Amino acid sequence: MQLLSSQSKIYKYSQGEIIAFTEQDFWQKYNFSPNNYIDYLCLLGDQVDNIQGVNGIGAKTAQQLIQSFGTIEKIYQNDQQLSPKIQELLTKNQALVFQNKQLITLKNDLALPVSWEQCDFNWDQWKVNPNLIEFCQKSDFKSILKLLQ
Repeated sequence: MQLLSSQSKIYKYSQGEIIAFTEQDFWQKYNFSPNNYIDYLCLLGDQVDNIQGVNGIGAKTAQQLIQSFGTIEKIYQNDQQLSPKIQELLTKNQALVFQNKQLITLKNDLALPVSWEQCDFNWDQWKVNPNLIEFCQKSDFKSILKLLQ
């Protein structure tokens, strides 16, 4: 989600179909920038990647905090504006929150061995790519294999 922009979208598999999720869709759902999704996950955690969140801060509270302050750094700089309960949770879990930021943030300073033009994605070509099919079979990616049929 942190990669969403006006030039990119994410394809999600949901209920047997592929859905394009755009930056506009993200704004409608979260009401903050995709750039701040990392900070949101720092508080909430991410079960998919086994990232523990702040126990006691759920999706609604994390969303409100990011909408109000933008980043975890700004939340901690302005913690006097928070309720005593949220202040206590954040103080108790400060090391975890900042560790999460390091774990969740994607590296964006790596040199790619190919140009962006070479990365043109064409689903119709990928669906019949024998290397992809073989990889998915070996990796037991059953849901992706269903899409390739």
